[in-house]
Amino acid sequence: QPGGEGGEGGGAFDGVIGFSQGAAMALLVPGARWAVLLSAIPPPRGRGPSTGRRDARPSLHVYDAAEPHAHLCRRVEASFEGPAVVRHGEGHAVPRAEAATREMVRFVERV
Repeated sequence: QPGGEGGEGGGAFDGVIGFSQGAAMALLVPGARWAVLLSAIPPPRGRGPSTGRRDARPSLHVYDAAEPHAHLCRRVEASFEGPAVVRHGEGHAVPRAEAATREMVRFVERV
């Protein structure tokens, strides 16, 4: 839901949701207060924050630990302070399992 100019997050969006390369792009949205990142890969080098500090905004990281790029998902996860994590067994995909979708809904309702 748009937060409006000068809203709590200071940007145009309360939060961002992205899958794979879309998650990398979601990380570049300025001022988003929270992030749901599905099978996220890091943004291209030279893009995004370069402060060396972990991202403090609430985040949910959803991925299959056995997917080919899980090491990149873990790298993105490690760039956040206190990330929430949901692992599933559906490969490089947005999970359809009820348990995973329930956790995503809970996260968004909480933030």
